[in-house]
Amino acid sequence: MEYQAALHAPSHFFPVLLVKASPGQPSEIVEHLGTGFFLFPGVLITCWHCVADQPPPGCEYAIRVEESKGRFKAYFLEDIERDANGTDIATARCQYTPPQELELWTSDLLLGEELWAFGYPYPERQRKQDGTIHHVISGRLLRGYMTRHFLYDHPTLGRTDAYELDMRAPQGISGAALIRRDTCQVAGLIFGSADVETIEEFASVDTETGEREPEVRRIVSFALAYDTESLGKLRTSATNKLPLAEYIRTIKGT
Repeated sequence: MEYQAALHAPSHFFPVLLVKASPGQPSEIVEHLGTGFFLFPGVLITCWHCVADQPPPGCEYAIRVEESKGRFKAYFLEDIERDANGTDIATARCQYTPPQELELWTSDLLLGEELWAFGYPYPERQRKQDGTIHHVISGRLLRGYMTRHFLYDHPTLGRTDAYELDMRAPQGISGAALIRRDTCQVAGLIFGSADVETIEEFASVDTETGEREPEVRRIVSFALAYDTESLGKLRTSATNKLPLAEYIRTIKGT
């Protein structure tokens, strides 16, 4: 697909998982939590709400990387830290190096600009005959455009600079990078959705019975992403407490 032409998406965007970590045993998936990505080697970026809780005993947070067809490896997350600015963004140390680095876009998106995201929504749980649960987690490409740039009234974080997108934000896509069309440029990070009511049918009166029929409403959801500036200001120990955009310029000598 043309939207993935610039890179092989499954090698750059990963499911964030809670796994059972037993010495000498393959990691067992307990829960799928969201999506993560790398802007430089060794540091994963995702949503804070995906990794905010302390893992239960015997469990760890990890990403799953496909090393060959049908064969996966868990890379554990360490030093998980929330953005010092109080956003729903987090970093974690992770011993994985993507085959190609993504770029951080540093200008505001234009209204109507075409975008795409690759993440892991709609995970399935299948119960095997022995009673164990098999998690079916597959990547999906979403694409759309920026419908507005506005201040979103977040229910817990207050007013948040956000892009509203003409795409859905199903469970599991939180933490996905928002990519400009036909590039490797990350322009934001998906963190939630905004619900809007639409009128499916207007209220009416049955001409024969005289009974009033109420209007029918439907909920439409738009994905929300942290805007370019908010992502560029991300500060944790992984960025040496520098804003992300400044830290990347420092390590790349630009």
